[in-house]
Amino acid sequence: MSRGAKAVRRDGRITSIVGTKKTEQAEGGPAADAGRTASSERALAAGELLFEIGDAPEAAYFVRSGELDLLNAGPGDVFRLADRIGPGACAGGIDVLAGRERPFRARASSDVRLVEVDAETFRAMCAERPGIALRLLEQQAHRTDDLERRLSAVGADDLVRPVVFALLAAAEAAERGMRVPTTLRELSSQCGLSLRETHRGLQQLFEAKQVRLHDDALWIPEPETLRAQLDGTPLGVALSG
Repeated sequence: MSRGAKAVRRDGRITSIVGTKKTEQAEGGPAADAGRTASSERALAAGELLFEIGDAPEAAYFVRSGELDLLNAGPGDVFRLADRIGPGACAGGIDVLAGRERPFRARASSDVRLVEVDAETFRAMCAERPGIALRLLEQQAHRTDDLERRLSAVGADDLVRPVVFALLAAAEAAERGMRVPTTLRELSSQCGLSLRETHRGLQQLFEAKQVRLHDDALWIPEPETLRAQLDGTPLGVALSG
């Protein structure tokens, strides 16, 4: 592979090798600042992967044109769309600053042009120009607000039922009710919901006193009442029955 070349992946498989080139300019916003640093331009065709869940945060990517889908994993290797970002947005920048593994799969939803900035350069860039990090946090806040709006439009039962199914599948018989030795992240994966959606569904069950937290584990005091959720019985009806 020649110097500066990059392996292109489609759904986790290497499909081709593309070269990268130095770029001096990019569109406005954080991408413009990135374009004035030592960075490379990347091009992805629709369907190609930029990074995978669990990858090390080796670079931040600014979208110049096209759109990227950010996907989280659900049960059965099914991926759910968490966000779609376009020109001016940054993919993976927060991961670089936090030093965390990629929590999402990033896949081109259309042909995409990106500015790639390696992790060391990106951190130095944010330290020298704090406005870049501030704009990234603003973008993250806008995404969170949008997610909150979408969640508010979803009925509580639409979130409760997959959570109930996952809880009952992982539950162990106990002296009083059932014990569920799991974490929010594991529960989210089993539900096929985002962490925020899973937390909201679980909160509904906490408020209804159908699930309790004790000794670092979840407890189901009345499993039969909880199972009523899987029969399509609304939460309020199950409690009053």
